[in-house]
Amino acid sequence: MSTMKLDDYTARISYDEDREVFHGRIINIRDVVNFYGATPSELKQEFCNSLDCYLDVCAERGLAPEKV
Repeated sequence: MSTMKLDDYTARISYDEDREVFHGRIINIRDVVNFYGATPSELKQEFCNSLDCYLDVCAERGLAPEKV
């Protein structure tokens, strides 16, 4: 299993052979946040975009991100 870190968040990275893309899932929060990218740099950008979106939704709802 490979991992990728962004700030205090860690994602598990795998390769989806059927779709020919990398798949990431943030593993140290209770909610499910997935992201995909065809290249490592695209995957990292999508990690950043997905994390930003997740944090925005938490802020809009007045909730703290549930880290584990």
